[in-house]
Amino acid sequence: VSYYFPLKTLWRSFFAALVAAFTLRSINPFGNSRLVLFYVEFHTPWHLLELVPFVLLGIFGGLWGAFFIRANIAWCRLRKNTRLGHYPVLEVLVVTLLTALLAFPNEYTRMGSSELISELFNDCGLLDSSKLCDYAGNSGSTSGSVNSTAANGLGARPAGPGLYTAMWQLALALVFKMFITVATFGMK
Repeated sequence: VSYYFPLKTLWRSFFAALVAAFTLRSINPFGNSRLVLFYVEFHTPWHLLELVPFVLLGIFGGLWGAFFIRANIAWCRLRKNTRLGHYPVLEVLVVTLLTALLAFPNEYTRMGSSELISELFNDCGLLDSSKLCDYAGNSGSTSGSVNSTAANGLGARPAGPGLYTAMWQLALALVFKMFITVATFGMK
């Protein structure tokens, strides 16, 4: 595609994209009436200082991807040389059982991907029940108290105990999903 892309292929690609967009709009497979799976809506403008975490996120993503590739290659080599690799059905059953046992206690590993992405990136409102929106007021009340949150504003409140719990659960979900993904890629 980078050096040879005939006009006939361009028109076919355009037509395929139109059909895909029409089909997605018609059947609404994601349940959010959007053409994309991870649609996020922001109500506040961004600031220039926010670019620093995005740069760090890009660096972290690159390092995480490199770690994933190396870990997956090492796991595939180990799989070839052990008994588990010779019994693919047993391997699938063992990984399924481990996934079920280890993923169930954490609510962020039980969620579907679209629901988790939505919870991670949507703005917190006054009546949100998510642990990620658990901020305390000045009087020590949690986010359930509308009077204290309205007086303090959404950005001026300290983090509540539910937010710290959610951060630990998200960190554990990240590590768990990484190891499970490394183990499941390349299975029969």
